[in-house]
Amino acid sequence: MRPRAPRLRGSFALTKDAAGDENCIGCKKCERICPSEVITVVTGKKRESPATGQKRGWCDDFTLDLTACIVCELCVQVCPVDAILMCRAPTKPGFEREDLLARPEFASNANRAKHRTALNAELNATLARRARAEWVEMLNRAGVPCGPIYSVDQVFADPQVAHLRAAVEVEHPRLGKFRVLDQAARLSRTPAAIVSATPEIGQHTDEVLAELGYSAADIAALHAKGAV
Repeated sequence: MRPRAPRLRGSFALTKDAAGDENCIGCKKCERICPSEVITVVTGKKRESPATGQKRGWCDDFTLDLTACIVCELCVQVCPVDAILMCRAPTKPGFEREDLLARPEFASNANRAKHRTALNAELNATLARRARAEWVEMLNRAGVPCGPIYSVDQVFADPQVAHLRAAVEVEHPRLGKFRVLDQAARLSRTPAAIVSATPEIGQHTDEVLAELGYSAADIAALHAKGAV
């Protein structure tokens, strides 16, 4: 087991095969998916495994900065050979379902994927025991990326949405005032802003035609013919 700092909420280890070699094949999937960018994998040349007699990928060096790891376990989920172990410390909040670890159908990532429906049913039954806000607070405190699934009105009431100014209030001539999503990208030299609600069908037709050079009489004629 690799050492960990006292403040961390989990420990890390690489599994080994029957010959005592680490199972990591150096595919770098864990390195690419790590949100904290704390994993470094040095891929070695393929060579024969003493345990199986077959050629496989090898890892010449695997490092993980435990002082920055958030123990999200994404590396565990993507590892194709179940080479990574993340062990939660007792103080880390969990689903209180340690019994699932002893069930063969959930023992490996491949088996969990194969029995995804059954696993989801078990997790959903456990999640139903607590309020949504309690789970979100508990998992965020443990460093697990998560968030609630909102209805539309709850989205706009979220403090983080307000802080990011992700929504803006507009006024519609028929529907009154309501909030819509603001521009996602904020550019310093070419700032964009939403200044009005979505127009009604044909609301600006006359203005557009006038800008194109049509006279008031021409526009009236088009309306009379039902062309616009």
